[in-house]
Amino acid sequence: MDRPESLLDQHISTIEAYFREHPPATIKEAMEVLNKRTGIKRSEVRIGVFLKRAELKCRKVGMVPSNVKTLVDNGHTVGYHSHSHAILTTLEPNKSYCELRVSKEMIEKETGMACIAFSYPNGEMPDFREFHQDQLRELGYHLSFSQIPLFNDNHTNPYGLRRINVCQKMSLPVLEATLCGFKK
Repeated sequence: MDRPESLLDQHISTIEAYFREHPPATIKEAMEVLNKRTGIKRSEVRIGVFLKRAELKCRKVGMVPSNVKTLVDNGHTVGYHSHSHAILTTLEPNKSYCELRVSKEMIEKETGMACIAFSYPNGEMPDFREFHQDQLRELGYHLSFSQIPLFNDNHTNPYGLRRINVCQKMSLPVLEATLCGFKK
């Protein structure tokens, strides 16, 4: 009788290739994908051990490479939000520069296009400083978005663009009022 791992091992190259392109969000999702693609059913513990042995991890948040490629293929420009989601003001200047550089390199490698846009993690006033804007400029970003809820005009600093936070709970009348400049 085969041990459970040996059945999984028969599919390891196919599974690894699939999960590298489409990392599962959870072990449960990995279990469902494995069952669907191979017909193999294993416990969460077994799947976790298998993923660890194959040096595969569940994604934490964000998009997977195939999502990014689809966006670019459909004509969208893709910016970045940082690879570790560190609040820039919590980092030493050399560390924030590295965070911004690595983020840019990652998105450019994934898309094959220049990354010109950045969105500050959290994006409130205490989360970034003027020298972070200078770092973005030096690295070749053209603009960056904050979470500061005001409108932009031709005098707005392109490295501190404001935006309107739209969420699923926002009703259409509230969105319309917000876009017209009304405040709560």
